[in-house]
Amino acid sequence: MALPVTVLLALVLHRPPPATVTPGSVSGSGRPAALGPVQVSPPPPSAVATRDCPAVISHLPGSLAGQPAREARSSSPYVASWGDPPLILRCGVPRPAGFTGGSELSVINGVQWLPTQHGADTVWTAVDRGAYVELTIPGGHTGTAVVELSAALSQALPARPLDPAK
Repeated sequence: MALPVTVLLALVLHRPPPATVTPGSVSGSGRPAALGPVQVSPPPPSAVATRDCPAVISHLPGSLAGQPAREARSSSPYVASWGDPPLILRCGVPRPAGFTGGSELSVINGVQWLPTQHGADTVWTAVDRGAYVELTIPGGHTGTAVVELSAALSQALPARPLDPAK
């Protein structure tokens, strides 16, 4: 028995799209598993963070390096996370201890970053904005996240002269 064309079209057009499944993204029920929240230590409160970090947070992408955003739990509103293992952003962090006048910086999309290794993770800190912005990239991830975040950071905050003393 053939279905009328209008019924067939209605079935095809109203069918939900198939879920995108990646390794490790399926729960025991066979459905894609949602990424749970990530606990993120807050940067210390400061006037600079209050002034600059809302703009940074409002310019963050919904995905970073192909990783979806996920809830970041913190006592600070100036944190974000993406993917699993999570890429973690904290805005308004203190000046990195290794940031001196002689530090080797990476300039990416107009943003000057100080990369430091912490075990297998790389912590990238933007050092040329009003507030220091830190992105922790777990081992195994590429630097694509820094490139994408640099574009958002350039839109959110203007560059400022480097001042390793602050």
